[in-house]
Amino acid sequence: MGHRPLKAEVKNISFYYGAKQALININLPIPERTVTALIGPSGCGKSTLLRCFNRMHDLYPGNRYEGEIILHPSQVNILSPG
Repeated sequence: MGHRPLKAEVKNISFYYGAKQALININLPIPERTVTALIGPSGCGKSTLLRCFNRMHDLYPGNRYEGEIILHPSQVNILSPG
């Protein structure tokens, strides 16, 4: 399979529920025109990562992100304030 341009890219995402760190430096390239699946056991952070994409965690005080989710080709970081 050849190299595909990226549609999105997760860069060094860490997520905290208050003082508890739920995600630690996650990196994930997401190529365009492909299906990307997140699989793993219960409690490993799949839903937490997906909620970072739509910023659902912003609704709850004490939750905090570090890192970036970049949308290509615009290079927009969807976790930037504003």
